[in-house]
Amino acid sequence: MSGDQAIHNNFIISSKNKYTLKTVMRKKVYIADDDPAFIELMADFLDAMGYEAEGSNELLELLLLDAKNLPDVFLLNIRMWGEDSEIICRYLKSNEPTVGIPLILFSTLKQVEHNVCDRYADGFISIPFEINALPGLLQKVAP
Repeated sequence: MSGDQAIHNNFIISSKNKYTLKTVMRKKVYIADDDPAFIELMADFLDAMGYEAEGSNELLELLLLDAKNLPDVFLLNIRMWGEDSEIICRYLKSNEPTVGIPLILFSTLKQVEHNVCDRYADGFISIPFEINALPGLLQKVAP
């Protein structure tokens, strides 16, 4: 793209008022939390940051994601499933086709206190957190 062009809403706009459709693939983030309002808030924030985000508060929806439409990153509340959380993390990190998808966990626990799923996580966010830190972490695990 030359210096006299910009991308806006999937179009390349040149200074010569020519528009060319350009497919811009946005990274997909799947959010799992027990609070639907938090999922919606995070999805709106991530959408504004250029990500495509969706999520659910149902474990079955996470486990039955369409293999042809998987996210680029999982963002999971580690406390959501209690003692089963480690099983869910192990499933996602050892099962095709999700084995290579980065997993960011979040919790009210401090990272040093959290040792159950550390071996599965590609990133960890202690909540409450600075929401502006999330895009940097996403970029780090799924460039």
